[in-house]
Amino acid sequence: MSLGTEEYRIGEIFLAATEENKPQVFANAEKIVEQLKQGGSFVAYARQYSEASTAAVGGDLGWIRLAQLPTELATTAASMGPGQLAGPVEIRGGFSILYLIDKREGHHHHHH
Repeated sequence: MSLGTEEYRIGEIFLAATEENKPQVFANAEKIVEQLKQGGSFVAYARQYSEASTAAVGGDLGWIRLAQLPTELATTAASMGPGQLAGPVEIRGGFSILYLIDKREGHHHHHH
């Protein structure tokens, strides 16, 4: 089964967690998701809370294929539609909140 050539534009907020503070970080991540669902700005929250290197650009990972993501995130993103929010998803080293900005067919085999 192939994931096809679809490309996803994904925003991510990554919160690092250790075994000790995992429950606390998970609770924080859930709070952020709640705020975002109430209309909070994903970009603003990513800049403030994300511990990934993409925090500076508001969590925007740009256009990627799901194969480029950790399995847990790829599985989650595959079931999302543009404008949808998902998470917190547990990945190695912490939790991620995902926002699917947009989705497109990869432009490798387009016949006009």
